[in-house]
Amino acid sequence: MEKETCNHKQMRKINRSAVLNHLRQTGPRPRAEIARDLKMDGTTITHLVRELLKEKLLCVQSIGRSSTGKPQDLLDINPDGATAAGISLAPGSVSGVILNLKGEVISREHIMTSHSISRQKLMGFIEKIIENILSHPSNQSLRELGVAYHGIFPVKEKSSLRTLHLPALEGLDIKSRLKEKYGFEPRLISATRAVAEAEMWLGNMSAAPDFCIVDLGVGIGSVNISSGVIQYGTRGLAGELGHTKIIPDGEKCLCGHFGCLETVASINAIEKKTGAALKRDIHFDEIVHLFKSGNKTVKNIISNAAKYLAIATGNMINLHNPSKLIFSGLLMELGEPFFDEIKLHISESALPELLEDTILQRSSLGDYSPAIGAAVISIKDIFAIH
Repeated sequence: MEKETCNHKQMRKINRSAVLNHLRQTGPRPRAEIARDLKMDGTTITHLVRELLKEKLLCVQSIGRSSTGKPQDLLDINPDGATAAGISLAPGSVSGVILNLKGEVISREHIMTSHSISRQKLMGFIEKIIENILSHPSNQSLRELGVAYHGIFPVKEKSSLRTLHLPALEGLDIKSRLKEKYGFEPRLISATRAVAEAEMWLGNMSAAPDFCIVDLGVGIGSVNISSGVIQYGTRGLAGELGHTKIIPDGEKCLCGHFGCLETVASINAIEKKTGAALKRDIHFDEIVHLFKSGNKTVKNIISNAAKYLAIATGNMINLHNPSKLIFSGLLMELGEPFFDEIKLHISESALPELLEDTILQRSSLGDYSPAIGAAVISIKDIFAIH
C-alpha cells in the first residue's frame, strides 16, 4: 500500500510538471486540449488544474472558443503566481532583477562600482538591492534569491568564494552573511552558468539540447550543455576557458600561470594593452568608442584579441560539437565588427565538418543575463519534478 501511495504521489508530480511545462511552451490552452496533448483523462486534468489554480500557478486568462464554436476558458501560467530574484556581482557593478513566473523581468536595478571596491561598500550595495527587492510589491510571492558571481565556488563543497577579479569577494562566505542578516540562504551560481540557465529557459536555446556559451568580460568563462544538462565537472569547476594556455611562455595571469587566454583577450588585458599603447589609463567604455570610431591602434589590439578568442572557441567546437555557440558578456559591446572578426578566424582552428554544424550567435538577453539566470534557477524549480 505504501509503495502504491508513493507511486501515485510521484505520478501526480510528473503530471503536474507536464501541465505547467506544456502551458509554458504553448501558451494559453483549453483544458480539453491540454488533456488531449498530454494524453491525460478528464478526471486527472480536472484535479491537477484545480490544484494549480488554488496555488495561483495557473489562471484563467480569457474566454476562447472551441473547434465547435462553443465558449471555453483558456488556461495559462499565472505570471503573478510566484516571483524570484537574482543578483549579479561583477567587477565594476552590482545588478538585480525580479522575474515573474513567466520569466518576465518586472524590476531591475544596476549600481556601478569599481574593481577595487572595499568589502564593506560592496556588501552595502548588495544589501541595498536586496532591500529594494524585499520592498517590491511582488515580495509576497517571492520564492527565492539567487546570486551570480564572477569567481570560483565549488558546487560540491561548502566553502567561500575565490575570485581573481573582484578582491572584495575573496574568501567571503556570502551565503552565511546574507542568511544571518535576512534569514534566508541565497543560491550561488557562477555568472557564466547563470547566463546558460537564462538562455536555456528564456533565450535562443530553449529548444536546443546541445550548445556552448562563452562569457567574455573582465574574465572569460564557458559552459557546455549536453542533452540539456550543464556539465559541471568533478568539483563543479568546469568551463575555465580563460585559464587555458593560449601562448606558451606568455604573460603571467592572475591565476599564477603564464599565457592564459585572459592575458590577451579579456577586458582587463585589452585595457592594459590599450593604456600602454596610448600612454594613459583608459576604461573599456572609451575603448568601445575608439574602436567604433575607427582608431587604428585600438582596432589592432581588438583584432588581436579576436584572433585568440577564435582559436579558443574553435577548440571548443572541436571538443564539444555544439549545435550553437553563444557569445555573451561585456566584450560583445564592441559590436558586429568584433564578432565578425572572431567568425572570420574561427575556421583556422575548428574542423570544417564540425564548424558547418555550429551556429555562431550573440546572446539575446543583454547585460542583465547573469542576474536573470540567478533568478531562473528558482523559477525552474516550480516547473520541475521533485
